Amino acid sequence: MLRELELSGQLVEYELVRKNVKRVNLRIKAGGCIYISANNSVSIEFIESFMRKNSEYIINTIAKLAEVPVKDTAQPEFLEGDSFFVFGEKKFIRLFESDYEKAEAIGDELFIYVKDLNDENTKIDAVNIWISGYFKEKLNEIFEKVKNDMRKYCDFSISKIYLKELKSYWGKNTPQKGEITLNKKLCHYPPECLEFVIYHEFAHFRHMNHSKEFHAFMDMIYPEWKEKREILKKREYEKYFSANNY
Repeated sequence: MLRELELSGQLVEYELVRKNVKRVNLRIKAGGCIYISANNSVSIEFIESFMRKNSEYIINTIAKLAEVPVKDTAQPEFLEGDSFFVFGEKKFIRLFESDYEKAEAIGDELFIYVKDLNDENTKIDAVNIWISGYFKEKLNEIFEKVKNDMRKYCDFSISKIYLKELKSYWGKNTPQKGEITLNKKLCHYPPECLEFVIYHEFAHFRHMNHSKEFHAFMDMIYPEWKEKREILKKREYEKYFSANNY
């Protein structure tokens, strides 16, 4: 069961698992995922009091783990004719041997130029560089739109936006520092999903938890938010399609 708690001014999510254990156990895994196991007899109030007492350790550990890349064991090879989604559009891979290393998209095709077509790491690096640049371009465009819209509702100042590999979140925020962190995997989804997550994180600058007031606020500022949330829940756009399966 996922729950939310504010620790040191930062809203965090934790997964609570009820087990036949004698004490409250805390684990923080790669990506900053918080796991709590406790006996059924232990109240939520006690668990969250325990977390508050350890808030400095939790926040510091999350920050450290956020800097550690989460290894994607499902990373595919990039082969001619394979395809995957970039901002909701399927891109078909075209491979070319070249004196330089580069990736670029033209229409529904992603052209990858590398010196050695068998060097998978070089292909991955070229694609990641292209996606990173494209993501930042889209992010700047959407962020400015949302920021200007949200000024009608909130008085805020954003100092930093981070793009990271988050295991359990699409976005995180620290209003006190004016910081927002977005999941890199949003690059696979339609731009409207990125827009929804940014609105969601901005909404937390006004309502820290997922209360009735928060949801009512989301209904007002971004009425289609539930539809975009369902798209993200299905995780369909993260799929990689092999040409051999057609």
